[in-house]
Amino acid sequence: MRSSRGLLRCALVGAGLAVTLASPASPASPASPASPASAASGGRAKLPDSPRAGNERAGVDLPGAALERAALDSTGIDQAATASVAAQRVVEVRPPTLPVAVGLDPFPAQPAGVPFPGADWPTGSLPAGVDRAVLDAAVRQSFGAAGVAGTARSVVVVHGGRIVYEAHKAPDSAATRHESFSVAKSFTSALVGLLWADGRLDPARPAPVARWLAAAADPRRAITLGQLLTMSSGLSWAENYSTTSDNSILQMVQSPVYSDFVASQPLVAAPGTEFNYSTGTTALLAGIAVDTIGSSPAALAYLDDRLFRPIGITSIQPHTDPAGRIAGGFGFDATTRDFARFGLLYLRGGLWDGVQIIPREWIDYSRSPSPAYSGYGAQWWLNDHYFLATGLFNQYILVAPRLDLVIAVNTKAGGDGGSLREAVYWEFSEALGFPRPVEALAAACVDSDAVDGQLVAGSGEEPAGFAECAGPEESADATRPGPTQGRTEEVDWV
Repeated sequence: MRSSRGLLRCALVGAGLAVTLASPASPASPASPASPASAASGGRAKLPDSPRAGNERAGVDLPGAALERAALDSTGIDQAATASVAAQRVVEVRPPTLPVAVGLDPFPAQPAGVPFPGADWPTGSLPAGVDRAVLDAAVRQSFGAAGVAGTARSVVVVHGGRIVYEAHKAPDSAATRHESFSVAKSFTSALVGLLWADGRLDPARPAPVARWLAAAADPRRAITLGQLLTMSSGLSWAENYSTTSDNSILQMVQSPVYSDFVASQPLVAAPGTEFNYSTGTTALLAGIAVDTIGSSPAALAYLDDRLFRPIGITSIQPHTDPAGRIAGGFGFDATTRDFARFGLLYLRGGLWDGVQIIPREWIDYSRSPSPAYSGYGAQWWLNDHYFLATGLFNQYILVAPRLDLVIAVNTKAGGDGGSLREAVYWEFSEALGFPRPVEALAAACVDSDAVDGQLVAGSGEEPAGFAECAGPEESADATRPGPTQGRTEEVDWV
């Protein structure tokens, strides 16, 4: 494995910031195992390799000054940590009740006779009314010309528990591991949810951050875990992807311990009153989870034992900070098929082949509108009839219960995965009896501006890759809440 602590090459992409870092392997070569000690140096911790999961060099990596690739050991899992996780599961507890919205679309059951995916996925035909030519045209447009790197790279569509459509841009394949960027936030939410199910964390209680709880007069003691999950902590944070001094995310990734940097931020709004999208908030959630479990290797073993292995995810490659702690807000890289597995688990309400992997209540909580912003739940973006894990460069896991549909998309910087996602979603939606409302299209036709990581009405500018008023094939999420909620649409941040 090749590693580097000091390699940081920054390039501005539109209004954002991208950083290219040293990678552990050339594009065609698999990852090489490293010693357990290397995990503490920061970068990318390694879970079990799979013959399906190629370890590709990513042209654009997440921002950071001291990230390097790392591995736990040749098996990918700290065995002592795994034993510790198993011991912690002896006592069964009843977790506290969560606030869940009423009227959520019910989760569809796995159809009779359709197995849950094992090493391979079951495949099937497109449902009646879905035009393959429409899907193919959307793929051709988003994939672009051969040899162009900055495009959508893959799409996997799961309907009725089967893969019914799949495309990968050469030389990528189903075995190619892609950068997750902020899709990782939804994985971190699942980690917190598992700890909630174990009775070890409670969204209603103050966030267990030692430096806040140590001082009786610290106003941050009032921040609940739930407010962190819903991006409404009130902590100061500027997620603006610029090179200016107020770029919080760049400051965080240049710090030795991400969660400590975030915990040091001052309170600038009353907790629970304002939505402020923050990769730092998810880093703090990951830090809380790590501290609750005991260590980052133990937390990764816990995730493998409780989530990844039970549903057959084998390609996950987690990023860590320079101290070796799970980054949380980015960096659960995986194949597009494994993203789809995670989506299918949520589509089934956390149930997988008869086993409740994540409690249904947690998934309902995750897709319930938060008090500060109705377009966001617990680390998931929300639409009227689907919820969405999303990443900076148009990476997506879309879960639509009323359509029994999962769409997973991976994209490189500069690619338009959003239009691909929307074209696929609406082709299925209309074929299954849910046409796009005309009033929803009209409601999307507003001016917007990206200011400090949030959209406000009025300027007429748009973030890169954000399409409004462009017609059914190109419009972004038309049913997002309007400016009265502080945002007009979903924005694809890290």
